[in-house]
Amino acid sequence: MAFWMRQADSDVRTDVNREVPLGAKEFRMLVLSRQKDQTIMIGDDVEITVVDIRGDKVRLGISAPSQIPVHRKEVYEAIQRENQEAAKVSPDDLAKLPASARSGKKNLDK
Repeated sequence: MAFWMRQADSDVRTDVNREVPLGAKEFRMLVLSRQKDQTIMIGDDVEITVVDIRGDKVRLGISAPSQIPVHRKEVYEAIQRENQEAAKVSPDDLAKLPASARSGKKNLDK
């Protein structure tokens, strides 16, 4: 359990490991111990199972509905960066593309 304190004359609540500005989304971390073949449920639909433990590596199996994206954090962050870059594209940038690229149709004659 995280212990939160309100600092005097501050708009930041802190615990030992992090600072969260007031008004920001707050997430708490539940730390659990599991052994091989044990499962953790997230909501009603997501299961995380410890598949294997070898040294300092833990293999997890994640069962989730197909509409819930599941990524390693580094992959998720890369997707977010790419989406942010794509959002910066202006109409002028699109006008510079060849007409075939702007139509969204693939050239299947190649």
